[in-house]
Amino acid sequence: MDGHRFTGTIEKWSLGQPLHLGGPAATTQPIASNDIGCITNVTTAPAEPSDRWRIATTDGQILFGELDKAARNHLAIRGPLLGAIDLSLDAIRTIERTSAAPRPPSAAPTSDCVLLANGDRLEGVVEQADADGVRLQSTETGDARTLAWGVIRRLDLANPPTVPTGQAAILHLADGSILRATQLAWENDAIDADVFNGRHLRLPATAVRVVEPFSDGRTWLSALDPVAYEHRPKLGPTFVLGRDTTCNGLPLRVGGRTYDRGLGLHSACRGEWKLDRRFARLRGLVAIDDSAGPLADATLRIAIDSREVARFEHLKHGEPPRALGLDLTKGDSLIIEVDYGEHADIQDRVDLLDAALLLNRS
Repeated sequence: MDGHRFTGTIEKWSLGQPLHLGGPAATTQPIASNDIGCITNVTTAPAEPSDRWRIATTDGQILFGELDKAARNHLAIRGPLLGAIDLSLDAIRTIERTSAAPRPPSAAPTSDCVLLANGDRLEGVVEQADADGVRLQSTETGDARTLAWGVIRRLDLANPPTVPTGQAAILHLADGSILRATQLAWENDAIDADVFNGRHLRLPATAVRVVEPFSDGRTWLSALDPVAYEHRPKLGPTFVLGRDTTCNGLPLRVGGRTYDRGLGLHSACRGEWKLDRRFARLRGLVAIDDSAGPLADATLRIAIDSREVARFEHLKHGEPPRALGLDLTKGDSLIIEVDYGEHADIQDRVDLLDAALLLNRS
């Protein structure tokens, strides 16, 4: 949690209990669960790519698998790691093919939307989804039609996000799935976890890429809604604020490493967050995303209560991340700006990686 890193083999750990590391490079003292920011498993086996489906739930979970069975108001997803999982349509925000670039769900869609493989976009109300496809009543014509899964690229359902309850940790699996766990125990080469709907999983440790224990002492900046955000392009298109993605919806990736948390920004932009003196520090890394190119040249500035406290000039593609650590104890507001250098705003995809707000406990 404080930025220190330890490397070793996990011998035994349960949520709420001290973690024991083994191996020559391990710490000799157990690590308290509350002090753990995340656990990265370097033994994770890479997932096999395939043309499957990516499902995002209303509480922020991501599942990968084939559409196994379907009923009027439920879908069953079958994946190699998780087996068969039954989901209510009310619990789903998006369903999209893994061959398509992932995009975050719409903030608050007013109607269901189907994006077809040919690029057509249809809006309306999904009356049902079954093994044959999706039945959509069009808002434009009022007619209902059934669309086979084979012609669908993405389905957005107008279900608002929900606040998860009882979560204790987030699991990032090798196949890209993101699960919320209420209980977790790790011993040697196996992980036992209780996840959504009370489902119990027993997974080999190699199937889990990252474990992120829930902590009331840390808030990810990407989870905090900005009070204002504006992108002002010079030559290129307008980009949104990427929350745990790049500005164009891709995974955050720098130096060949994928980061699960952070902000995706693009020159020139300005965002503001309300802090209300709740936090002690802002910690993270700043870099140009791997998906950019050699023309990237940007400057990132950070201000606390309109006073500039950090500046990262001439961020370039291919450079290692630069460390960020700021005192926030007297801060009411946080302002982050990205400006362009040479080549105007071309390829200026700036990532603020692992951006964490640590709680002010005074």
